[in-house]
Amino acid sequence: MCDGRMLHDAMRRRRATVDEVRQAVRTQGTGGLELVHAVVLETDGTSSLIRHSQRGSGSALANADRAQARDDVADRPSVPRTAPR
Repeated sequence: MCDGRMLHDAMRRRRATVDEVRQAVRTQGTGGLELVHAVVLETDGTSSLIRHSQRGSGSALANADRAQARDDVADRPSVPRTAPR
């Protein structure tokens, strides 16, 4: 989840469901997805939640942002390349 929206392609790749993301939000005591800046699946399988009000500089999200950028590129349709002549 990023900026209050579900990243369905990234969730599918990580086998995370909408219900699991909502549960992570509730577990952290937040009742509205619009209050959430990001939910990050950590390497140990847990989820971390960053509220908009807690984002700060976002420096703790640096690795997650890079992973999302890779996901965004991977989600784009590939354009067939022609071989050089």
